[in-house]
Amino acid sequence: MQRNIFAYTAPGADFPEYVSINERNGKIVLTARDRGAANLADVELPREKIADLIQSLLTLPPVQEVAEAKPLVLYFATEADREECIAAIQEVKPNMRAVRV
Repeated sequence: MQRNIFAYTAPGADFPEYVSINERNGKIVLTARDRGAANLADVELPREKIADLIQSLLTLPPVQEVAEAKPLVLYFATEADREECIAAIQEVKPNMRAVRV
């Protein structure tokens, strides 16, 4: 069984850049394709590394359209990870709403 967590496809081109993060049979898998390539590459992410990935992404400077997006939907393995991330986001953007799913 598969559930999509995040997906991005660049505009244009016959085979645009593509990134997707999915939960497949209880495992987190990142799928990517380079522009112009037909082949996809899958990388399984250990669940204990997902929080590290999120922390790294949170240290990036906000992009205006992302920073203004409301609500922010968060998917995390544990409630503790979710609460910690929501607190960190609200520290930077006090008016941000987070939707638990």
